[in-house]
Amino acid sequence: FCTINVTLCANASTQDVAIELIFNNDTGGMGIGADEKAFYEQFPDVKVRWQPKAWADESIMIDYVRDFRMQTIDKGEVALVLDNHGSQQTPRMRNMMKLLDIEYVLTPPNCTDCVSPVDRNVGVWLKQRVYEMQNTELDLPKNRNWPMPSNRGGLTRSEKRMHVVRWMS
Repeated sequence: FCTINVTLCANASTQDVAIELIFNNDTGGMGIGADEKAFYEQFPDVKVRWQPKAWADESIMIDYVRDFRMQTIDKGEVALVLDNHGSQQTPRMRNMMKLLDIEYVLTPPNCTDCVSPVDRNVGVWLKQRVYEMQNTELDLPKNRNWPMPSNRGGLTRSEKRMHVVRWMS
């Protein structure tokens, strides 16, 4: 359904880089209604991207590092720790980070869950908060509509996406 890309900044008093949501959509976001697009614009702290598999492939990562650098350009030298996915290590990605003056570090293979602050600390808290909001707002213990298809009384994919963007914000 989606991938959540959280960038933690060393300056804990601010969140300089928007949270990113990558939703699956075979048309790259085309065909998404104007109302839904306008809804997302209400949340400048969340960047919505579209990709057929809702995953951060090389083109998504290239766009991400460009946006990351635009959001941190006033910081001078920056470092970016990535969790070692193949799309983060391509020659094109390495060249883009060098061009944008981003010092990058890759976590050791197969231990992102051990050393990544997103997976170990902030991410756990974030997932728990989203889960709580989902259960509270959708009353899930009694009403199991989230996983059900819309043609059987569940939410539409658009409604689900809008909930997730609001909760992440």
